[in-house]
Amino acid sequence: IGYSIIYLLFALLISVFYIFEDAIFTQESTVKHEKILMQKSLFNPKGEFVEKFSIQPIYSEFVVFNLKRNSEDPYGARVIALEAIHYKNNVMLKSLFIPIKKDIRGYMPLSLALKKFYSFAGDLPVILYNQPFTYTYLNIKLNKEVHMDYVDTMKIAKDIYGKQKVSVADLSKFLNFRNLKYDNLRDSKTIGAIYLDYINTINSVKKKEKKVKLKEERKERRKQKIAELRSQDDKKEKSSKKEEV
Repeated sequence: IGYSIIYLLFALLISVFYIFEDAIFTQESTVKHEKILMQKSLFNPKGEFVEKFSIQPIYSEFVVFNLKRNSEDPYGARVIALEAIHYKNNVMLKSLFIPIKKDIRGYMPLSLALKKFYSFAGDLPVILYNQPFTYTYLNIKLNKEVHMDYVDTMKIAKDIYGKQKVSVADLSKFLNFRNLKYDNLRDSKTIGAIYLDYINTINSVKKKEKKVKLKEERKERRKQKIAELRSQDDKKEKSSKKEEV
């Protein structure tokens, strides 16, 4: 009888586990979607303006948005996840990683994943890579227009690195972020680093322009001073000539 009771209890436990299995794993996956990072932002200053560039807004707090993919073709790309990172004052505060491919644990439909991103981002400005890809892919998959204010780092990469039509993975290699190979947030961290490098490059250019301006102003002041001294000398000379006469 004792063994029978044990077997019955064991069978009951197994049954309960299978009944609540989905709820258990769904809860675990949901918790893992958003994580606290509190890490210093990746940054490798390689930027310099190689041609006429487009001015982008500068923010100290923003959210990077990215669709993790294997190509930049919105019609043929294999997108496996939605990822995001919240930046503030060069610190990565928290992250979001939601698998949108059904065979990955923690999977969530794209429409729900996007809603979760909107909640994660709030009113913060969005930084992404390749806006045409992002919008086209979302519009196709969701069958509706998706509106989002953004800064496109693909344009920035062209302006400060001279890189055109390359993947985020290529830019990660260019910036020597070799330790991100197995990091789920590699692309978002790289996009964030590109934007921070743009800010650094803009600030460097402004400092140089300020130095040049100050130098020109000092030069102009010296010219004015010399002109004033010469004018004074001329007046003195004329005055002394009048006295002689």
